[in-house]
Amino acid sequence: MRIWAVIPIKALNKAKNRLTPILSVVDRRKLVLQLFEHTLQQLANWQILEGILVVSSDPFFNHFSTQYGFEFLLEEQPNGLNSSVQMAAEHLESKGVEAMLVIHGDLPLVSQKELNRLVEAAPTTGVLIAPDRHLSGTNVLWVAPPLIIPFAYGSESFQKHQELANNLNCPLVIFQSESLGLDIDFPDDYSFYQQTISDPS
Repeated sequence: MRIWAVIPIKALNKAKNRLTPILSVVDRRKLVLQLFEHTLQQLANWQILEGILVVSSDPFFNHFSTQYGFEFLLEEQPNGLNSSVQMAAEHLESKGVEAMLVIHGDLPLVSQKELNRLVEAAPTTGVLIAPDRHLSGTNVLWVAPPLIIPFAYGSESFQKHQELANNLNCPLVIFQSESLGLDIDFPDDYSFYQQTISDPS
């Protein structure tokens, strides 16, 4: 099966603005780059993937992508996350890719081991959703083929993606994972992450 991973990422000067109350501009950018590079490292040399696509309106991320041998897709007219993922899905489906794995670049505990478990649980044709720890957002999304459903990132995307799959009678798997469920969007996420790494037990 031809599987590609997609990492959509905001322009660096717009990333993690919701952490402004607790982190300076410099610290936010440092965090974004740290998390993004961690994701790239986990995906590099993952044998299950035919390729990896980074999509962003910021050409800055092209450097990191090509350094790892990944493909980079530049959004010349950025219009939000759903537009980014839609563009990636259209690009991959035109290449004959059979499944797309959308992974956000702010999952500090993402690992190839856990992603292997996810892919094993994913339907050959259909949708798999790995929600965030609040069961609100969509942290990892498997879509086979890439355009099987419209994308509904944003508020309550976990519920919205489920509804879209059900309305279209797509096979649907919910994959709950402690490690994939942790993203860093808000100050309480950052605090939770700090507690996790200081007390891994």
